[in-house]
Amino acid sequence: MATFYNLHRHVLQIMFLSSQWAAGFGLSLTLFHGWPKFVDQVLFWSALPKLDGAKQAVVFIRDRLIAVEASPDSVALWDWITASN
Repeated sequence: MATFYNLHRHVLQIMFLSSQWAAGFGLSLTLFHGWPKFVDQVLFWSALPKLDGAKQAVVFIRDRLIAVEASPDSVALWDWITASN
């Protein structure tokens, strides 16, 4: 439990210091710790409706996996994870 607490405290310190740095330039900065909040914000700020943005993201991520030469197994796993039933 102590390790989790230290990691969490470290992440919060980084987020706080980064926000202070950005504020010094008149900017607002958000650091995301994990995917759910990041994805939610991307879809919220997208010009596309949320469902359309999510569908497009699936295609873009698949194309990116291929572009960076991810293994065929990785692309197949992505296809399986994102398959609509």
